[in-house]
Amino acid sequence: MVEGPKVLLRVGLALLKVYELTVTSVTSPDVLRKVLDLRVARSNDAEELLATAFRGIGSLSGTF
Repeated sequence: MVEGPKVLLRVGLALLKVYELTVTSVTSPDVLRKVLDLRVARSNDAEELLATAFRGIGSLSGTF
């Protein structure tokens, strides 16, 4: 439970990294939210997401 916020932040950053091309190509925040909602709902590779969260994202400094 103590690590919860850090894990949530890492998973959120990993989602942005996995869908980086989509995030950078969309120009409207509303469209971005809809596209990410659809992509995340169809995503079923938790292993890839967690690997990105803990190996694909650099170290996070600071306290939460």
